[in-house]
Amino acid sequence: MILETLFLIVPLIAAFTVPLGSIFSKKYGRFLSPAVYLAGLILGIIILPDILLNSKNLLMGGWKAPYGINLYYSPLSVGAGTLIYLMGFFISLNDLNKERKANYQLLFQLFIFANVGMVLTGDLFNLFVLIEIASITTISLTASVNQAWGSRGSLKYLISAGLTSMLMLTGIGLLYSAAGTLNMAHLSSGGVLGASFGLLILVLIFTAFFFEAELFPFNAWVPEVYQGASSPFSAAVAGIGSMTAGLVLARFWVTITAQGAVFQGSIQKMGNILLLVGIASVLFGELAALREKKLKKLLGFSSVGQMGLAVLAFALPVENAVYAGLFILFAHTLAKPLLLLIAGKFAEITGSNNWKEMQGAGRKNPVLGAAFIIASLSLMGIPFFAGFWGKLELLRSLFSGSGLISAGAVAVLTAVVIEGAYLMRIGHHFFISPERELKSSKNWILSVTVIVFSVLILWVGICPETIMGVLKKVTADLMDNAVYIKNILGGGI
Repeated sequence: MILETLFLIVPLIAAFTVPLGSIFSKKYGRFLSPAVYLAGLILGIIILPDILLNSKNLLMGGWKAPYGINLYYSPLSVGAGTLIYLMGFFISLNDLNKERKANYQLLFQLFIFANVGMVLTGDLFNLFVLIEIASITTISLTASVNQAWGSRGSLKYLISAGLTSMLMLTGIGLLYSAAGTLNMAHLSSGGVLGASFGLLILVLIFTAFFFEAELFPFNAWVPEVYQGASSPFSAAVAGIGSMTAGLVLARFWVTITAQGAVFQGSIQKMGNILLLVGIASVLFGELAALREKKLKKLLGFSSVGQMGLAVLAFALPVENAVYAGLFILFAHTLAKPLLLLIAGKFAEITGSNNWKEMQGAGRKNPVLGAAFIIASLSLMGIPFFAGFWGKLELLRSLFSGSGLISAGAVAVLTAVVIEGAYLMRIGHHFFISPERELKSSKNWILSVTVIVFSVLILWVGICPETIMGVLKKVTADLMDNAVYIKNILGGGI
């Protein structure tokens, strides 16, 4: 019980020590952050083997669900939390050589806490509060480094976040008035809502999920935040924030809605909405990336497309499709932060955010250039790279359907071609002889980071069985509504 509790609250405790510690040393927060995320990673590694065998339900304050808030430690939540800490550790290492204010470190730790909490919580209102914490930290951190681009990104995020938060809160209020509970397991086992009323509630709640998961049409903030935030925080938004939102969406859709009873009359229409959002996100994201010149903004549009692929998979609440969506999220989490960290370094070396003006940057920095190519090939879904297996399974699932599902398969194949066009064009440009003298990167921390994640991408691509077992467990966790209800409503520790 102690280890499980610490797994969530370690970054929260650390965040409250930053203001005091910074009085004695300005470097306190900078060195505390990697230590905290490493501690969370170790805790995750310790408790994950047991959780893969038996999920646990942790009661807050001793009140059994549905009367109290519960934290559900399952293959999905602990696996995702461990990955969040892994990403946080390496991203924070790349901030060590930057002069960041204490508030930056405090907010980053709260961002990590909120994302870990989102995958653990079993209460819908508690989820809303954690989404708000993540949103506030994102707004603040985006504007904290680059006052011009960062403020623009923060403003776009703030406007969209305010709208979607209001809609989600309205949906939660309507749901509580009808069902009398906000515990997700209790909701799932309750009576059936009217089809139209249930669909209205789902649409209102899912707007917030679409926003956090960077999906069309709530994605206007994505390229601006990627461009305006520091490269490490852009990497965190892409690798941590979007993954968490995708998993929360999957939990609420697959486990609670599609496998439960409460929204039975609304499943078909909501599934079609998810398919349309996924297709639109894939096509819009990739087409916008094709014409974008600023590299970090381009990678933001690319994330919209990648998250669209995951939602296309989750929209088909069957085992193979859900597994494909999880694999796509995992591969994106490995590749996209890598690309953003490299993009930030190349912008620093060349003095430009335009990828056309980064000619020769990869040739001058071969480790970074090679890592960019590896991550790009993974996003494209090329064989022997991590992203291949998720896209392959997704296409199998889509081709087995008809109508809108078949249209999804066409969208995926179109996206692969477009993605290959712009990513390989950029990669080729990086290795052309530079027209002017460029500096080479002397940042060994960044070099180690990109090597580690490049190796992981290749390892998962060549030996997918190393991660397939865990992803199959996570898939079963999402698909088994009966076990979810039994573990939560049956008691806890």
